[in-house]
Amino acid sequence: RERPARLGQAHPSEKGDRGCDQPHSDRYHPAAARVPILAIAAIGLAIFTTNRTAGPLILITRAFDAVKEGNLDHRLRFRESDRHLKQLEVAFNDMMVSICGRADFGQPKDAEASASD
Repeated sequence: RERPARLGQAHPSEKGDRGCDQPHSDRYHPAAARVPILAIAAIGLAIFTTNRTAGPLILITRAFDAVKEGNLDHRLRFRESDRHLKQLEVAFNDMMVSICGRADFGQPKDAEASASD
């Protein structure tokens, strides 16, 4: 009874064909088919994870930039799939409503006093 060849070794019956103990380079190993599939899956997972993480960070950065430039009407809106960020969205938007609702926002104290005279 013949034993199956180990990975990287020639099958005992094939030694005579080649005249040496070198493994066949044209042999196909079933595990070799998994490498490209796993590589594609890893790349897909990396792209998905990066998009899920970077997308909200980009939106937050843009919101801060808009406020810094004086756009107090800017509101933050995340994707529906970013439910875990809903609390942040509500807090930011409530903050902006509060800031815009202040009558004295952006006016120096002296301007307030002269306006009331």
